Amino acid sequence: MKNTTVNWHAYRSNLYAFILKRVGSATVAEDIVQDVLLKAYKSQDTLQDSGKLRKWFFQIARNAVIDYYRTHRKTEPLPHAFAGDEPTTQNNTEHELTACLKPFIKKLPEPYQKAIILSELEGLTQQEVASLLGLSHSGAKSRIQRGREILEGMFFKCCKIELDSRGSLMEYKPNQPCNNC
Repeated sequence: MKNTTVNWHAYRSNLYAFILKRVGSATVAEDIVQDVLLKAYKSQDTLQDSGKLRKWFFQIARNAVIDYYRTHRKTEPLPHAFAGDEPTTQNNTEHELTACLKPFIKKLPEPYQKAIILSELEGLTQQEVASLLGLSHSGAKSRIQRGREILEGMFFKCCKIELDSRGSLMEYKPNQPCNNC
């Protein structure tokens, strides 16, 4: 958008109402509005048609709201049956496999081990893991996902595991020899 003066304040209240409706928190909405206006200001030269300014602002706002929910999404920790706690009503199969989880985690490469312990055993969000490990949010997410994949591979290498249609454990049979747990 070349040689056009933008009245930033004219869009501010509409953006705020739009964002507030989607996030439900006045403080969060205010922060996102500031981010949207800053991003729009920094990239104003990329807008080709000044007649589409309003659409452009709201597209930036939509993307900012999506980014907010991506970075503040809670992850689900592993069920207690896999967290190493003593089971109360879990079936025997889950209890037996639970004993393998901590030894498997100890065999993970160091970066994945820390990420899995923080996210799955301590129940931290991916954003909190990222902060503690000095990573970006996507870097922490990748480590956690890769750690889960490695753990799953360890389980399937050690045991023949049967899951139901929803992915719940039905039964398992250790492969011979399996000295992993």
